[in-house]
Amino acid sequence: MGIKGAAVATSFSQLCGALLYGSLLLRKGVLKSNDNEESIPKTVWKKLKQIVSRNSEDSAELKQKKRAISLTILRANAAMILKQGSLLLGWAYATSRATRMGHAIVAAHQMGLSLWMLFSYAL
Repeated sequence: MGIKGAAVATSFSQLCGALLYGSLLLRKGVLKSNDNEESIPKTVWKKLKQIVSRNSEDSAELKQKKRAISLTILRANAAMILKQGSLLLGWAYATSRATRMGHAIVAAHQMGLSLWMLFSYAL
């Protein structure tokens, strides 16, 4: 089946994984909120409306504190954002080089990348 077979198998495995994960979340009750058994999106939307209406009444001092906290978080995560961006750039470059070498090399590259990501998440 070649490349088409690999694409179908990958799509099927992703779909099975998503269904399994979704059923696990439903079984554990994660997709239900505590109040009135509403779904998570409805609860989040209500809380977001509360936050937006509350923010209009905040004092200037509180807004300054929130801005300072946000900047601190952004600075702390800048290194991680840079690391992830450089990893993505490196993976894209390696994949582009592998595509120039042939289909078998691309398949081997993707398998190696998938295994590397699996083990990096497991550790």
